[in-house]
Amino acid sequence: MDSQSLNKDRLGKAGEAVVRKWLVDQGYMILPASLINEGSAPMLRGKLKSIILPDTLAWKNGVQRWVEIKTKTTHTERLFSPDAGCLQHGLPERHWRNYCLIQDETKIPVSIAVLQVDRRMLFIGQLDSLKKSIRQESFRMMDGELHVWLNLLYPNKLSDFEDWYRLGDDYSLPDFIQPLAWRTLTQSPDPLIRQLTLDEFIDYLEQKREKMAEEKKAHCKRQGISNCEACRDRYTCSECLA
Repeated sequence: MDSQSLNKDRLGKAGEAVVRKWLVDQGYMILPASLINEGSAPMLRGKLKSIILPDTLAWKNGVQRWVEIKTKTTHTERLFSPDAGCLQHGLPERHWRNYCLIQDETKIPVSIAVLQVDRRMLFIGQLDSLKKSIRQESFRMMDGELHVWLNLLYPNKLSDFEDWYRLGDDYSLPDFIQPLAWRTLTQSPDPLIRQLTLDEFIDYLEQKREKMAEEKKAHCKRQGISNCEACRDRYTCSECLA
């Protein structure tokens, strides 16, 4: 294993430990599936196929959920249309397909948790919700491999992730590693996009959260119901946008 891969492996394991601590602090009980030692990645094994397990199985209030943990030093900025100005995180498309398979086989929902080290932020999205954000432009190549790109900050649209949290100083985050993707190394000429301070970044996310809550409240009031199945996750149905 070369030094860059070794550093990424260490970053990933350290990030998993941070997110597992956060889950326990939130009242979850966890099974760290990625720590099962089989000599390779832990698998759900069958006669005809095997599927790599997500990092953690978590329980709270009688509900169980797979949690796949991704640790990123920083975000990627999309410089070209149609997603120019978007701040994103990418994951290999083969991993994405694996998460879909494990959810289909086990009937246990999968959540993707992205720990962004430089902002001390944890982004969490349910797979079923994130699927609704995926479109043709979400699939892009990086480092010779097809990736799925999920949006953190998307001008004039909602973030793909449902929840985000700022981690306090009681969480010891892993050291940075220099990202290889050239897009993360290119400064945008627009300081509002690329050079946000941490407080501005948090404020932007809170505004997104408030907007989502206001849209849901207004929509459900028009419908006369407490929860709209058509737009519960993404709030993009025609009634909500009316």
